[in-house]
Amino acid sequence: MLVAAELLQKEAAGFGFEYEKVEDVWDKLYEEIEEFKVEVKNEQKGTMEKEFGDLLLAAVSVARFYNLSPEIALHRSLTTFQNRFKFVARRVNEQGKTIDMCSLEELDLYWEEAKKTENN
Repeated sequence: MLVAAELLQKEAAGFGFEYEKVEDVWDKLYEEIEEFKVEVKNEQKGTMEKEFGDLLLAAVSVARFYNLSPEIALHRSLTTFQNRFKFVARRVNEQGKTIDMCSLEELDLYWEEAKKTENN
């Protein structure tokens, strides 16, 4: 769906429906984050989903403004998350434990260790 959002926004931009400055794009993203937070407090799933969708659309706009593919960006982040999670699971297993036996603090230490290993 990120690709569909990107294509629709490009089509709209072709008709002049486009932000002129990057600051405007960022302002829209921040606005959508605030609107989502309001709906979270209201605990209405339907409006929360709508506002979260608006937030995602605004994030796609940010990516487009910097000529980034939101699909590729998400794929890279998911790959990184998956690799780090596998690292954490392996470290936990080395300790003779399962993930549910570990505290969040312990898991965070392994997560930070995973981050350091990928930067080397």
